[in-house]
Amino acid sequence: MRVSWVIAALLVLALIASPVLSSDDSEAADGQPKQVVFIDRGEVHAVMYYTDGFHAPDDPRHHGLRLVGWAYGDDVVDVDTFDFDTVSENPVYLYAVYEEDPVGGAVSDIAYYGAIAFILFCAFLVLLCLRGTFRRSG
Repeated sequence: MRVSWVIAALLVLALIASPVLSSDDSEAADGQPKQVVFIDRGEVHAVMYYTDGFHAPDDPRHHGLRLVGWAYGDDVVDVDTFDFDTVSENPVYLYAVYEEDPVGGAVSDIAYYGAIAFILFCAFLVLLCLRGTFRRSG
């Protein structure tokens, strides 16, 4: 009985250890899809995997700034058409490039403060209606 337990334990250990012992790190790295890391103002915005191509992630939004594109090295590249197969490193780091956008910032300010003013106006009307209701009932 003990012999069967020892054999079973050795078979389990062999099954667990076989993938680890037989794998070659360079072959495993070559078979993996290329990882593309999008960095936005020092923080990771998105991580994607390039196989046969992909589309850029949603643009990050910052008040008063407009995304020009994603930079690889010193060049801003079009992520949708960039050939990541020509890049040797894995992962590939792309950095967000911005320019000031005072018009976009002003438009978002107008929309934001306009929405707040509208909500406050509606709340004021509701309070006026409630005030009249309370006076009549008293």
